[in-house]
Amino acid sequence: MLVSFSFNVFNDIHSNNYTSNMKQNLRQKEFLVYFKKLTEQSPLSYKGDQIIELKKYIDYLWDFFLWNYKNLYLELFLGFINSSISGDEFTEQFIKLRFSHIKEFDQLLKELEINFQAQTKFPVDSRAFNFNRIISQVYEDSEAFVSDECLESIGDDRDVGEIDENELRTRIKEAILRIQKILNEE
Repeated sequence: MLVSFSFNVFNDIHSNNYTSNMKQNLRQKEFLVYFKKLTEQSPLSYKGDQIIELKKYIDYLWDFFLWNYKNLYLELFLGFINSSISGDEFTEQFIKLRFSHIKEFDQLLKELEINFQAQTKFPVDSRAFNFNRIISQVYEDSEAFVSDECLESIGDDRDVGEIDENELRTRIKEAILRIQKILNEE
């Protein structure tokens, strides 16, 4: 019974007929009620499919949560693309922003476990799906970035897998295009 309900919520969230605020609020409540049902069980009693379902729903919640901050990420990305900040400044600000959101999301999950009536801080917006993938890719790119100044100061060459500021800028442009594509979807 739980699995079929979850797929109905998943399909409803992805549907294009999902426009009115009332429907959006109803879907958010259905989504959270199902998430709560999954989390009420003892983790030791989970079966394989339930663990996969719970992981999927936590990933969806993370997407919805991050979607609230899309403009902050875009602003930071554009600041880097327009050369307002250096690659080092970008990676430092991006990593701080991402980890602050991880911490805030972790707190939100704890509040949902303790008090399911806790005010949620995210919309259930179908455009949010997979937003985390974009942010995760930017994180990986930021981790791979090593500035020329850093290499000069340690007297070393760039290792395989490390990228320079131009490559980082190219990858951030690609992320911006992916986000803009999502924002332009109905």
